[in-house]
Amino acid sequence: MNEEAAFLRAIAESPRDELLHLIFADWLEENGHADRSELIRLQVLSSRLGDTDPQRQPMRRQERAIIARLATQWIVEIPECHGVGFNFRLGVPSEVVFRGYQGINAHTFRLLENLPIARFVLGNSSRGMTRPVDYRIPHDESRPTPTIDRRYLEALISNPWFARVREIVLCGVLDSSINRRLYSGSSLERIRSLTLSDVDEVEGNDINRIVRGNAFPNLEVLRLNSTYWNGRGVPAVGDVFRNSPIRLRELSMVGGLCQRFDLPDILRSPNLELLETLEISSDVVTHEVGRTLGGSHVLRNLQTLRIDHSELGEAGAFWILRSRNLRNLRRLTLASSKVSADSFARMPKNGWPKLEEIDLSVNPIRDDGMRELIRWRAFDTVRFLNLRTTFVTGASLRELVFSEAAANLEWIDLGNNDLGIDGARAILQNPDRLPKLRWLKLASNGIRGEISKLIADTPWPTRLQGLDLWNNPLTRSDVASLRRIFGDRLAFED
Repeated sequence: MNEEAAFLRAIAESPRDELLHLIFADWLEENGHADRSELIRLQVLSSRLGDTDPQRQPMRRQERAIIARLATQWIVEIPECHGVGFNFRLGVPSEVVFRGYQGINAHTFRLLENLPIARFVLGNSSRGMTRPVDYRIPHDESRPTPTIDRRYLEALISNPWFARVREIVLCGVLDSSINRRLYSGSSLERIRSLTLSDVDEVEGNDINRIVRGNAFPNLEVLRLNSTYWNGRGVPAVGDVFRNSPIRLRELSMVGGLCQRFDLPDILRSPNLELLETLEISSDVVTHEVGRTLGGSHVLRNLQTLRIDHSELGEAGAFWILRSRNLRNLRRLTLASSKVSADSFARMPKNGWPKLEEIDLSVNPIRDDGMRELIRWRAFDTVRFLNLRTTFVTGASLRELVFSEAAANLEWIDLGNNDLGIDGARAILQNPDRLPKLRWLKLASNGIRGEISKLIADTPWPTRLQGLDLWNNPLTRSDVASLRRIFGDRLAFED
């Protein structure tokens, strides 16, 4: 085995080991592969940034440009495997994507055997597969398309190659017999993450096998998103996690099966004590779920809580925001959940000392809610704030700008409100109050006037990495001036 193959085998065994990837990058550079080395270092750096960090987009553009040049140095273009997609993580092709059964044939093993694949994605071409891949093997029109045989898939997941996989993603309408074959595989003890997205044909017994740890005993991440029980077998409900040996670090339930579960009972399960990320989105998420979350002693390690498109309401948010058990939260989303200003009234003084991100988008927060939010002790540490479509105006925005918390804000989305020129002026004429702000979104706010004049002789042209003024009635001359100042950092429709 040559040195490069040894590195790739080690990376396949430890796909998240950044130090190992960086050592490989050094080796590549020393051996004349500077571009491949650059991609590894760039993606390692990018992986350390938050999802809303303004540096992510320009770095992602750099990554795509390098991958476009280098993909074929990593991946053997076997014509019979056309349509197979790959995504790069930490600079190497670590994810393989099959749309339906396209590309799964007798040649597939040769394609994958020397790649450090850690994530296996299989899905229907029209559902659950909307994310574009970094690279896809092109179709050679001169060659006949191989016969698709589902037995190749069974052979694929029985092959020693599959033992390197750590994550499985199943999307769209799949053959239930294939699902059962996956759930009963012999290599599944190494699987750490399972995602079922837009899957219709899930049997109750399969759900039980997954959740109770029979199929995936070392599972850490479980995502059941828009996934539906087909009515056969008995699905796990109230005590679905109670007797399970698995200790999840991330749990996502969005629609679908979420309707079948007794969420408060699940959230009281003692084996969720290691949970760091919880995402739930469904109209069955009511104030009772909020009360359970706020009072739970199990979820003390929770760092990310996302609740979206729910019936949480004022009462549910009240319980969450006052919880002392959620003091380790860093990221909080209560979007489209009927959260109002009253949810923030009489907030406790102790707060959450580690909170960095708040997303309250599409809720009737209004100016009164903004003022209460500013007074909340936990707000002092927030860096990323999303108040899109919250009915706030320039009056409360000015109070935000002149609050102590404004000094920490790096990313603000105030799109689709009624800020007007007064709201824009409150931010753009007071750069000293927002010294860390790098990304500002003011789309659809009825802003009229000469924005370019507001930022004249201010640090904004060099400080802001992104300014979104989409769907505002600005003059042509003002837009032209802003484009000269910000270039592609400005978002505005022509």
